[in-house]
Amino acid sequence: MAQYEIHLRDYIRIIRKRKFIVLFSTFCIGVLSFAFSYLQQPEPTYRSSASVKIEQSGTLTGLYLETVTWNSEDYLATQAEIIKSIPVMEKVAQRMGYIDSTLSSTEIRKNPKYVNLVLHLQSMVSTQQQGETNIIDIIVISKDPEESKRLANTIAQVYIEENIKEKNKRAHNALKFIEHQLSLVGKRLEEAEEAVRRYREKTNLITLEYEAQSVLEELREAEMKHNRYRREREELQLLISQIEKNETLPEAALSSFTLSGENSSLLELKRRLTELKLERDNLLIAFTERHPAVKEIDAQIEEIKKNIIKELKSLELSLRHKEKVQLAEVERLREKYRALPESGLELARLQRQVNINNEVYTLLASKRQEALIKNAEKIEEATLVKPALRGVRINPPTSPYTVAFVGLVVGCILGMIFAFIYESFDTSIGTIEDVERYLNLPVIGVLPYVDIEEMMERITEEGSIDEDPEKVRKLRTHLVSLFAPKSTIAESFRTLRTYL
Repeated sequence: MAQYEIHLRDYIRIIRKRKFIVLFSTFCIGVLSFAFSYLQQPEPTYRSSASVKIEQSGTLTGLYLETVTWNSEDYLATQAEIIKSIPVMEKVAQRMGYIDSTLSSTEIRKNPKYVNLVLHLQSMVSTQQQGETNIIDIIVISKDPEESKRLANTIAQVYIEENIKEKNKRAHNALKFIEHQLSLVGKRLEEAEEAVRRYREKTNLITLEYEAQSVLEELREAEMKHNRYRREREELQLLISQIEKNETLPEAALSSFTLSGENSSLLELKRRLTELKLERDNLLIAFTERHPAVKEIDAQIEEIKKNIIKELKSLELSLRHKEKVQLAEVERLREKYRALPESGLELARLQRQVNINNEVYTLLASKRQEALIKNAEKIEEATLVKPALRGVRINPPTSPYTVAFVGLVVGCILGMIFAFIYESFDTSIGTIEDVERYLNLPVIGVLPYVDIEEMMERITEEGSIDEDPEKVRKLRTHLVSLFAPKSTIAESFRTLRTYL
């Protein structure tokens, strides 16, 4: 039995035979690829960023002491969280017209619609520090390029304004406290000076002896120290009382004693307390006060307050001891005074009150000038260094035509594969090998199908035709080798004759 090799023309024959499968697969996959790519185009997302520079300003010496000492990293991290905090987002929503600007923060948080809007704006914002610098990038991701630009710039502006307002509010409060104290001390100074004047007019006593003056000077200094210790202790007691009543630390009460550098554990506790309160405020946006997370933070706050009170009470005991020691010194000097003439002692006492009040008044007047200068400076820790520009798309679109072209190529390949598979399952006789395998006999020739109409036209072209076309169909179409010797059919008969 003859064996035949498969040639390229056999593959071409199969493809031409099954061309409908190839074309249908190519068309379907190409169209589906184009439709899928067109319908699944990602929604445009745009990114815009603004940058703010933050510089920590110093406080007035002896005017107002910070209760917490921040390092640079903690301070920048805190400011980065404040930038995207709920209070800032509320003001941003009002500034952009999403929420009525006349509503208060409490009214906004009572409205679920406004709360969801604020949380949505917050989810669009992220902050990032630029390397080791003190610059923070405000990054906004939005589906609208103009909205991303506007939101980033609005957040930067609102944060800068709130930062300036907070810092100058502290300076204004400090100035107000100093002016109040200055008024009180001024009245006491006037009363003391008037008492000295009246006593001198009454006794005609102008000077004291050197020894009496020396003792009185020592007594004056001792009483000043004793009064200072007592005042610090009383202010510390008030501070403890306010903490126990869940009140905030009064900044004015801190002006008479120093916390920084003396008790690092107290500073750390205060910093931790501030962080927990900020975290609790954020949780209350979404949860009630009975939520386990809020209760856990409340428990931590109470524990920290207890530790703060413990540290403050320890400091109070130290001040109480100093006060007791100084009081003993005052009593000793007073006993020494009693040996002096009564008139001289009284005048010295009155003069001492004048000197004490005068020193305090001078100190407060100096601090008031410093506070006025500081208040006029308009503290600006945050400045805008790079405004946001129109948002840049971060998910570029994919061309559906490219995907469609790839789909056409894949569809064509799959179509040819399906065509070959379909051909392999075709049980009809289509090749010489199929005939030999089916009949179990060798094939010695192939005679093509004779189309009578076609042969009539071929014979007509090569010679004359009889008048009777029926006769042509019956005779000449069966004698192809005679009447059309150059045709393919005639050649097939000659090939068969040769093999026979």
